[in-house]
Amino acid sequence: MKDEERAAAVARLQEKHNAYVTVFGTADKPTTAGAIVLADLERLVGLAASARCCPMVGAHRGAMDPYGTIYNVGLQDVVKHIHKRITWSAEETQADEDP
Repeated sequence: MKDEERAAAVARLQEKHNAYVTVFGTADKPTTAGAIVLADLERLVGLAASARCCPMVGAHRGAMDPYGTIYNVGLQDVVKHIHKRITWSAEETQADEDP
């Protein structure tokens, strides 16, 4: 990646980070609305409850629903992405890493 392309990519990430921080606040100082929304999303996707990661099929003990699991993991990825965006910093982006 060329230096100017890298600089442009880092600038785009910085712009996204700023937008996420405007909405959600920072990890150590969330906005009131951001804290409410993130807590609700975390509850919805079951980040605190590991059992929701592997939904069961009917009453069969030990039978896992692979589609439900994939769906839940996808929802969890959305919340993790929000956390990643609000904690991102240009200084943490490695020189050899593609932003």
